[in-house]
Amino acid sequence: MSESKGILPAGLRSVALMNRPLKIINVIAKGKALEETEMAFAIHEKTLTAEEPQGFYLTGTQTINFFPAPTSAIEYIIRTVDDIAELTWEDDSPLLTEFDDFLVEYATIVLNCSQCTKANS
Repeated sequence: MSESKGILPAGLRSVALMNRPLKIINVIAKGKALEETEMAFAIHEKTLTAEEPQGFYLTGTQTINFFPAPTSAIEYIIRTVDDIAELTWEDDSPLLTEFDDFLVEYATIVLNCSQCTKANS
């Protein structure tokens, strides 16, 4: 689970998340939990503003939009379950180190066995 906190300036409505959410657990603005809003309705009423947002909707894969846009700066907290990020060569394995060693040893054994089978054929 990850948590994004910040202050949304007056008149703005969107917050870009660092990671792509798999699930949005909750969105809190000014200490109040917000309900997810139907995006079509929120976009249709894009010019509306209020002292505090009444709901939120997701656009794209990483942007939370507050609806209606607040007329003053608000504190927000967004809690999400992040999607699994792909590993690169620079990343550490999510497995414990002894499992990494085991996997390397297993791959070596399988490779050697397949080479032995080809040699005997």
